[in-house]
Amino acid sequence: WNKFQMKLGRELPMGWSTQYTKMREESLRIHPEIAKIIRELKKQGCKVALLSNVSADRAKSLKKLGLYKPFSPALLSCFIKADKPRAKAYKILLKKLGNVSPERCFFIDDKKENVKAAIRLGIRAVRFTSVKRLRWDLELRDILPPLQPSMK
Repeated sequence: WNKFQMKLGRELPMGWSTQYTKMREESLRIHPEIAKIIRELKKQGCKVALLSNVSADRAKSLKKLGLYKPFSPALLSCFIKADKPRAKAYKILLKKLGNVSPERCFFIDDKKENVKAAIRLGIRAVRFTSVKRLRWDLELRDILPPLQPSMK
């Protein structure tokens, strides 16, 4: 940040760091429609896990905001010492889910390389592009029942 302010030729205002942190934390939340899908998956008896590439500092902030609460387990690369798309991360996930076979899992990620890595291990996977598309993918695979027409 010091380099940035020098490059601009300006000083950052007093308390900018606190304001920035507050704004960043307020913008971090689970999208309400994703939260709804998570609740529906759990209601169907699905385990909903998280496998995230994240630094320890960022993980601490996100945990403080409660963003990991809906997931069990919540596996964070900084703590499991493995990150996506390395096979080791997915194998740790399968083990933490109770040594489930890869074909019993359904993996969702916004990065193509992470989805491809999961598929290489035999995990069914899709790339997240929108909530609407995710819902369709889950319904198509009979993981979630179709929404009633009035609910769409």
